[in-house]
Amino acid sequence: WRDWSSDVCSSDLTTNYAANTLSKITVTDENGNNTIQYKDKLGHIVCKMVQGPSGYLATNYVYNDLGNLSYVIPPLPSASANGINPAVAMPASFTESDNVFLNYFYGYHYDGRNRLTEKKIPGKSLWESIVYNTIDQPVLTQDPNQTAKGIWMVTKYDALGRVVMTGEYASGSSRTTLQAAVTSNTLPIGTFSNWETFSNASTNYGYSHVSYPDISSGAGNKVLTVNYYDNYNVIANTAVNPGSSIFTAPSAAIDTLDQAPRGMPVATLVNVLGSTNYLFTVSHYDKFGRSVRTIGQHYEGGSPAYNKYDMVDNQYSFQSVPTRSIRQHYLPVLTPLQVAIITWTAYDHMNRPILTKQRYI
Repeated sequence: WRDWSSDVCSSDLTTNYAANTLSKITVTDENGNNTIQYKDKLGHIVCKMVQGPSGYLATNYVYNDLGNLSYVIPPLPSASANGINPAVAMPASFTESDNVFLNYFYGYHYDGRNRLTEKKIPGKSLWESIVYNTIDQPVLTQDPNQTAKGIWMVTKYDALGRVVMTGEYASGSSRTTLQAAVTSNTLPIGTFSNWETFSNASTNYGYSHVSYPDISSGAGNKVLTVNYYDNYNVIANTAVNPGSSIFTAPSAAIDTLDQAPRGMPVATLVNVLGSTNYLFTVSHYDKFGRSVRTIGQHYEGGSPAYNKYDMVDNQYSFQSVPTRSIRQHYLPVLTPLQVAIITWTAYDHMNRPILTKQRYI
């Protein structure tokens, strides 16, 4: 099979693989069609061929000298039946500025630590970019549309690597510039941390906001989502919880409910895009880690309110499959409950759903 050699920004079809250097795996489906994979001595898939009505379609995979996937070459278009669109020929070599690459190939770039830093999708005019912190977590990403707007997506983590905050960071800087900024501003070189700590303060949605970049203020910077874990301390934070009488912790009188579900997401705060409004949601769990109640604000009418919310209660069988859920929809009127939907699900002996019924109240 073809042996492509990969340079930093180009690839050449140098020769064929030598005999006995590839392994071949063939899988035949129930219709007699074959899927064939060719692997090199390192276990890399170099070609995948799928049989269809008109023959085989081949996808080629090109790797760099470190074994990282550099390019994916999918099946190229054949000529259209009306002759308007000609066939696209497989090139013997290409660069990343060639039209055949820009329109049809996937491309991947890596840094000196083998981290994926740029990704090219067929048909997109620009590369997608990724910036990492010093412990190899992606903290900034940007697609071509965001590049045109000068916006980067931000991800912030806690000490356990869980996503606690996402947002937008306004910057026209390049990926390499921001990568250098993240590295130089983060401990031990700089003053920023790699993770956030939950303090339940009234500022920064209860988090320390000490990881780079700072999106707590500044034109174009915005927090989009905030996640809370492990306990319900955030319930007491009036800067986050819009209505503590509604968005409550599980009742301590019910001993089957988990008052401190370690490792579980207990609450979220989500921005309504195009506005400064946020919607708050709280999740309750039982001692088996099953979601038994969710209380979440909704946006009916185009504005949030503490008493505009949905409450969903779930019940489970002894085998932990959901058997009944009750969704209650509330609005701030004299009779708060607007509608309730009860859903029952029945299963066979293998716990496969066989019947679903709903009742509206």
